[in-house]
Amino acid sequence: MKIKKVEHIVSASGQISLLVQFDNGAVKPEVIASDHPNHKKIVSALKRKDYSDLETLLSIEKTKEAAAKKVQERLANADVERSLVGKAELRDGVVFVNNVPVHNVVADRILELANQGYEIDPVLRFLERVLMNPSAKSQEELYDFLANRNLPLTEDGHFLAYKRVRDDWMDFFSGKIYNGIGAEPEVEREGVDPDRNNECSHGLHVGALEYVRKYHSGGHIVICKVDPYYCVSVPQDHNAQKIRVCKYKVLYELHDDKELEHPVYTSQGGWYDGSDEWLEDNAKDSYWESGWDDDYASWTVDELSKELVRRKLLPTREDGRKIARAAGKEELVDMMREDDEESDDSDDDLMLDDYEF
Repeated sequence: MKIKKVEHIVSASGQISLLVQFDNGAVKPEVIASDHPNHKKIVSALKRKDYSDLETLLSIEKTKEAAAKKVQERLANADVERSLVGKAELRDGVVFVNNVPVHNVVADRILELANQGYEIDPVLRFLERVLMNPSAKSQEELYDFLANRNLPLTEDGHFLAYKRVRDDWMDFFSGKIYNGIGAEPEVEREGVDPDRNNECSHGLHVGALEYVRKYHSGGHIVICKVDPYYCVSVPQDHNAQKIRVCKYKVLYELHDDKELEHPVYTSQGGWYDGSDEWLEDNAKDSYWESGWDDDYASWTVDELSKELVRRKLLPTREDGRKIARAAGKEELVDMMREDDEESDDSDDDLMLDDYEF
């Protein structure tokens, strides 16, 4: 029996009421609670009218006990080698990393991803970057910001936020900071106001979509990738919907004013599906047309390490990080270029369709 058609209603609490019609004429009602381990994936499948995917998602047990078991399995099987913070465990509903209970925001994200079948590496990497932030006060305010806004993470432990800029891609406040696709605005950390009680003050700003929609009009709304290391303060005005940072990267323009709907994206802003694939087809066309640079020197250490692992030149991405810490990113760039030269010498040309980002 295959699903032919589905009518559904999503309540304010997140509960999904389904009326499922099968190809043999049978009709079956279904109710999906907001804590169903596949709740967000089911909503996404309904939007896409992907009923084959929906069949699989609905077949998974819906009890809290089953969800907790899946979370525990996901944590136990986490690929610790790809994170520097260590092993995560679930004990009586509390998440521990290296035997230390973690902040509620981090714990909630770990449980959210594990419940939905994602790997938890992005959250562990996010925690790693937060702990590297030189200000304990900034760390705590960042947790507050993400708790209220639920902004998505990236595969390499950063998070995505929004920003509205002018038609000429300059910032609205000063008109001097360029925010075109691929731009990486940066100011000295000392030039960013660390006092959250000062509502309008100096520093680079990004925010939640709710805030950005009301900040001026026209121009462009862009998606920015933010490293927790560069976060400074969260002003208390506008219900903590914006954050001051000293650096971010503009990935692509948001079209149709639609909010990012997935919990995890790739390090380049594509949709990350929980496997080890870069689903670059899901990134906005404007980014892939304008923002991608094939020069390895522009790649991050994680991107280089991942590709070197794919080419079987390194055993793990952590080995790439170790090389970068010891000898600099240039060493990884050289490894990539040398491998390209060897491939050219053997006349084994790399076809674009075979390239896996």
